[in-house]
Amino acid sequence: MEPIEAQSIPFRPWDGEIVLDRKTLPFVLAKKKGEGSKTPEGTGAYADIVELNEDNIASFEGFVPADIADHIGRVFFFGLVAMVHDVPSCGMVWELLNMREHKEKESRILWLKTLDEEAADEMLKRYEGLLYEDGVKTSSYLIPAEPVCPEKEFLEARGFGADLSEGDEIIASLKQIRNIQLLKKTQAGRESRPLSELNQSELEAALSRMEKMGFRGLCDDLIFLPRMYFENEVSSCYVSEDQIQGLLLIHRLPSSRLKIVLLSAVGKDYNRILVKLMKRTMDSLSELYSEDTEIIIDRHNLATLALGEKLFPNELGKPFFIGSRKEKA
Repeated sequence: MEPIEAQSIPFRPWDGEIVLDRKTLPFVLAKKKGEGSKTPEGTGAYADIVELNEDNIASFEGFVPADIADHIGRVFFFGLVAMVHDVPSCGMVWELLNMREHKEKESRILWLKTLDEEAADEMLKRYEGLLYEDGVKTSSYLIPAEPVCPEKEFLEARGFGADLSEGDEIIASLKQIRNIQLLKKTQAGRESRPLSELNQSELEAALSRMEKMGFRGLCDDLIFLPRMYFENEVSSCYVSEDQIQGLLLIHRLPSSRLKIVLLSAVGKDYNRILVKLMKRTMDSLSELYSEDTEIIIDRHNLATLALGEKLFPNELGKPFFIGSRKEKA
């Protein structure tokens, strides 16, 4: 499927057809509380259901994990917390997928806590209402597999499938990665540069090019993320013949882990470019971070899967419970 132009994307009716661009998308996706919603905030018979946003997420520090709360405020991420007697008892955060493509819209639950089943049911009902408003037809989840996982049992009892699967993420220390023989033998070269050397227009052009070729990494909202979302001194770009041929973008999580959110290259030598980008970034990291710094590599596409197998042939991702169900859209 050909990627959709970022400046002219039909989204969904919102008082008429909306055309999205860098300026309008965040406002289109912002929920209009009390305007036509079938599930207005705070109407649970037992619990008060709070929609998470940038203004209130800090109030739930210690309840919503910091690395999960980090998503709130991005255009395709949403969350709810169920309050019982003014105390948070349940919560969930999800990502909307395929919202800018002519594909079936999907929701993926990234975090779920169900300390109170009645409150959790009311929260799930609100979630279903929001999915209905967004035209989402499939709901899925991806949660860490624990020996005792009431959240998996909760979802399974409400129509979700339940399977055990290896996660896409590999977590390795900076020291482990730098000791990989392939990287030791690789020279980053003059073409591999820190992202900080790109001016804003060059960075936007690079992101737009990757976007048009369908490369968004882990970020469906890639072109809408502010520059400072990325660690500019350790993220890397590959410039050849006055064109940016590859990008490796790092995001620093609140937990201080570093996550590779985009690793993409174009051209017939893309595999070689990917390795050079890794070399440049690891060299930069070694100057600024301790060797025990944890780095998350998500094997989300064929390129990162192949690179992961080359760099970490014996590493397995952590186990996750996964499942899905159809929604009434």
